[in-house]
Amino acid sequence: MADAVCPTCGASTKEHRHSLSRRLIEGLEALDAAGGGPLALRLLGLDRSRWDNFQKMKHFGLVEQVYVGGRRQLGVWKVTDFGRQFLAGTVSVRKVVVTFRDKPIRFDGPTVSVQDLRGGFSDRETWAADATDVHLHTSEAP
Repeated sequence: MADAVCPTCGASTKEHRHSLSRRLIEGLEALDAAGGGPLALRLLGLDRSRWDNFQKMKHFGLVEQVYVGGRRQLGVWKVTDFGRQFLAGTVSVRKVVVTFRDKPIRFDGPTVSVQDLRGGFSDRETWAADATDVHLHTSEAP
């Protein structure tokens, strides 16, 4: 199915959903551990997925891109005050943000804390390893 486009200007009229996940939070924690920025993401040693998706956290108010003299510094980010509060566990956010043309237009889903995201969601490999480990340690002997 093709994206909807404006018949006048040809711009995309599609909304995009972004979900906050443990993998995103790990990138936020890495930046915070490195002093909170401003810092170039390339210095954090993030894997491709964390690097490519890092910018989604701006829609939740957790990070912001750095500008110097009105010019955006490519790949340079900092943790916001709200992002620090989130990491400290004093504030929560909605799990999903819907954007239109790179601007948040609404939030959906349950409210989540950093603790929910740190412990509640696993990538496929971690989930499989944990499930196998639990199975091996909880099986009854024949």
